[in-house]
Amino acid sequence: MREIVRGNLLAGVLLLGVGVAGCVSVPPVNDLPRSEREALRSHVQFLSQPGLKGRKPGSMGSRTARQYIESRFQAAGLVPWGESKDYVLSFGYGKNIVGLLPGTDPNLSNEIVLVSAHYDHLGKDHQGRICPGAADNASGVAAVLEIARQLGPTRPKRSVAFAAFDCEEMMLFGSFAFTCRKDVQQAKIVAVVNADMLGRNLLDVVTNTIFVAGTEQCPQLGEQICQFGTNAGIRVLRLGTDLIGPRSDHVAFQSRGVPCLFFSSGTCKDYHQPTDTADKIDFNDLDHSTRVMQATVNELASAAPSSSCFSGAQDAGNPTPMLEELRSVCTLLNEVGEHREQAGIKKEDAEAFQNLALEARKLLDDGHYDRQARSRMIVDATGILVPYFLPSEPGNPAPPGDGQMRLALQYLQAIYLSYGPQMMDGYRGLVEQLLKFRPGPIHGMPAYQYEIYDIPNYGFSFRTNNDGKCALSVMVNRFKIRAETKPTKWLIKGFRVDMVGFYEGMDCDGSLEQVLDYCLLRMRGEKTNASHFVKLQKVWERVGGTPGRDYSTLLAERLKAGQNETNWLVGCILSDCPALTLAAIEVAGEMHNDQVQSALCSVIRDTKNRPDVRAAAITSIRKGNPAGVRALQEVVGDATPAFQREYEPLLRDDYPFAGQIEIRTLRPLFEKQMKDSPTASKTVGELAKIQLKQLGVREVQDVGADVRRLKPKSQRDERQ
Repeated sequence: MREIVRGNLLAGVLLLGVGVAGCVSVPPVNDLPRSEREALRSHVQFLSQPGLKGRKPGSMGSRTARQYIESRFQAAGLVPWGESKDYVLSFGYGKNIVGLLPGTDPNLSNEIVLVSAHYDHLGKDHQGRICPGAADNASGVAAVLEIARQLGPTRPKRSVAFAAFDCEEMMLFGSFAFTCRKDVQQAKIVAVVNADMLGRNLLDVVTNTIFVAGTEQCPQLGEQICQFGTNAGIRVLRLGTDLIGPRSDHVAFQSRGVPCLFFSSGTCKDYHQPTDTADKIDFNDLDHSTRVMQATVNELASAAPSSSCFSGAQDAGNPTPMLEELRSVCTLLNEVGEHREQAGIKKEDAEAFQNLALEARKLLDDGHYDRQARSRMIVDATGILVPYFLPSEPGNPAPPGDGQMRLALQYLQAIYLSYGPQMMDGYRGLVEQLLKFRPGPIHGMPAYQYEIYDIPNYGFSFRTNNDGKCALSVMVNRFKIRAETKPTKWLIKGFRVDMVGFYEGMDCDGSLEQVLDYCLLRMRGEKTNASHFVKLQKVWERVGGTPGRDYSTLLAERLKAGQNETNWLVGCILSDCPALTLAAIEVAGEMHNDQVQSALCSVIRDTKNRPDVRAAAITSIRKGNPAGVRALQEVVGDATPAFQREYEPLLRDDYPFAGQIEIRTLRPLFEKQMKDSPTASKTVGELAKIQLKQLGVREVQDVGADVRRLKPKSQRDERQ
């Protein structure tokens, strides 16, 4: 198993601190300016004022912001969501604010268009400075409030829900908690329009522009939104939702199959910094962006049921949305490139940035922007741009600019392109468990684990050479979410969430019988995991041409006359196929059978075996095995490097999946892991000494000495 990416995304104690917001009162609604632009300014200035101390969930500043939003919802004529008595929907760790504007058409009013923005922010940074969050996301809340005010008197055909989500900065927790409610799951939400970070310029250089993600699902609406931008005096650039990644609250609905549109001006240079203040907002741009959003909401809330807005996914053969995205990418890369210093692009990244822009332009000119080329460009862009879009923050395991972290994020982006909805479904399961058990400083919750285990259609290769030798290559993509609570040194419950990406290769060259034995050993290791076993059954079927059944049945068919499972396993260990031997040694590590341990001794002594195979056998020797200890003693002087070879096939240019985005992304990590492997700088003899020490055996140079001297020290002491 190759564990490639590990991100500790949330760690610490689940205690929500309460800050003091000072004496901040909510101004009366009738004090709001009549001008839309000035109304937006008033909203942003109130929500991002120092007195609210960054609107951290659970703080007094958050409560004051919530009271402000509630008063504006009431003035717009909104009613509480579902059976709620007020607009506040508490979920334990925070409070969402949701109001509904009922529709006027009896046939359509049960359908809901949701307009959302998150109102929380970070509070203070690690130096105690307030992070006011004007762009992130007082600006988005301002747009939602203004759209509610404008729509209130007119009331479209469909109902429109307005949501200000809490805890977005805590892994989108608030919006996912909302989607876990039964009344939300039963509601007919037909579209989501989400706003996050408006009124600023992408990297402070892409001006008078708003990006919209999600129009690939409804290309005609995308064209309308561009026209709305023209009418409002702002440029609209379209991007694919998976290109943006899981970066805002619309993702909670998108993974449930709801069409979602995400509006944003992009990340500014002082993202998540104390300098994200109201005076940095371009209120003309915010006004224009809000008008585009409002026109979009009007269209969604009033369109006929047969409208293209609700027709589902686009025709797979229609390349228009992807080409529009590529045009947008070319535009922003060119404009950032022209103002590289102002955008903060480092000199060492300038060439890579320029090459990315040239690649995008070439794809556009050639018209070869298919899905594979798109994935490659997105992953390449992630590696180059991530330090600028995700600046380093306190608590991150490594800064995004770090080389290994860049590669890790590239791989996660590649996985998200293929498995985004499944990943978010797994996260929703975690949120549901947190809401159910409410772990805190005193009580915990059961461990949570969710996994994606998949062999993609392009991830299988099996060929037979002219000499009758076979070559099997299979790529397995894996992704896990793991969460658990553990006591800390202060005797209170700590909470940890890991999201881990794996690439697991299955590569075996040998006779057909050896390849089948290799597959069977892999199936043996997964026989208690139904989801994994089903995938490996498919591999067996494609290699052997026979139906993949349960392990016991397949093993019985493989065994020769007079053989049992142990005999078969020993034969696999002693084979001349390194991949088969390694797979068998992995199984042997669980066994204390004398025949198996004897076979391991033979592998250790045989200098014709690959050093990494001998190293695997060395680490599989168990206590209470004098013959194994003797074999280790015999090789303590072996100076053969015991470097790791398992990644070598993946690094060859003729590897069947060399062109796939997962392999291209991970190759540098494979090389690093080979270099940093515990066996990389060790010899066979050094590993043997280490294993002897772990077995409790002192080093004995005379391998012909009495076996008594080779037993673990604890056993010798007992006899004496």
